[in-house]
Amino acid sequence: SEGCHIRIRAERSQAQLAITVENTGSVFEEDLLKKLLAKEITPRGFGIGILNVNSRLEIAFGSRYSMEFTNQNGYAAIHITVPFQEVGRER
Repeated sequence: SEGCHIRIRAERSQAQLAITVENTGSVFEEDLLKKLLAKEITPRGFGIGILNVNSRLEIAFGSRYSMEFTNQNGYAAIHITVPFQEVGRER
């Protein structure tokens, strides 16, 4: 019905890469990831994707990543932080 605004931002700070994806038109439940992992709520639609992304980040980075869900200024936002390591550059 109404348009959805999506913002994607990535910032590197020292050895960390912070990625934020925000959109209007939805709201994250408080402690969403914790509730999904504890099976307090059943994943439907986006919940399955959230669990898959969390699993892949955990496999890739162990405890060195974070994933947080917030609602602020009319946007639902996911904030992901992972270690940054530069690898070879293409010529």
